[in-house]
Formats: sequence, structure tokens, C-alpha cells
Amino acid sequence: MPKTGSSTIQQALAALAPELRCQGVHVPVAGRSPRPDGSIRHANLLRALTGVDFKPEHGAWPELAEELRESNARQFVISDEMLSRRPLEATKALADLADSCDLDVRVLGYVRPQYQYFEALYAQNPNLAERRLPFDL
Repeated sequence: MPKTGSSTIQQALAALAPELRCQGVHVPVAGRSPRPDGSIRHANLLRALTGVDFKPEHGAWPELAEELRESNARQFVISDEMLSRRPLEATKALADLADSCDLDVRVLGYVRPQYQYFEALYAQNPNLAERRLPFDL
């Protein structure tokens, strides 16, 4: 879920990708969307599912499957907190990915109490109180 420390995890994945690779853990390139903080977020995977702001040049599910098949790593890490906003579509895409690559997929999630979510949201953007947010979470 958003506002649960995912950016910190994604920054660590970016910084430690070479070391992780040596340990047999691959952080795929396909599906990534560039972020100013250098973190690794696979946001293009969600964009491919929804069609919103999709960037074909960043790759998506077919490219990810090909990358995973070509890798000699035994474990992979894909990270994008926004996949939680489309759980049915993301679950189907992950199941299809697992079938096409003969993978055992495990989804990890972190959820925090709603009051902590809102505190973190408003702390990040003080101007947020002036805007109306959709409550489609």
C-alpha cells in the first residue's frame, strides 16, 4: 500500500541491486518507470494493466516474462505499491507471469492503520489539505 515505506524499500533495491544479483536475487528492468530519487518502482506494470500513462518503451508484462526466463537468478523482486489499487488485475497478471515462467510467486504486502496512512500522506504534502482526494482505496 502507499505510504508504508515502499520508497525506502525501492531505494534500497536500487542501491543494492548488484549485491542482490550476486546472491541470486534479480531486480528486473522491465516495467520500471524512472523516478527522480533513483528508486526502483515497477509502475509501468500497473500502467500496462490500466492503460493510464503507459510507456511501451519501459516494457511491461511480456518483457518482464522474457527477462525472467533469460535470467539465471532464482529469485526476483518486483515492487510497486500502486499494484494494490488494482488487486484483481495485478493478481491475474502475476498468475499469468508465474505460469508462463514456471515461477512460484509470493506477494508481500504491508498495511498500516488508516490514521497513520493519512498522517504520512499529509506530512509528505502539506498542501494536500487544500485539495479533495478520491477515496477509491
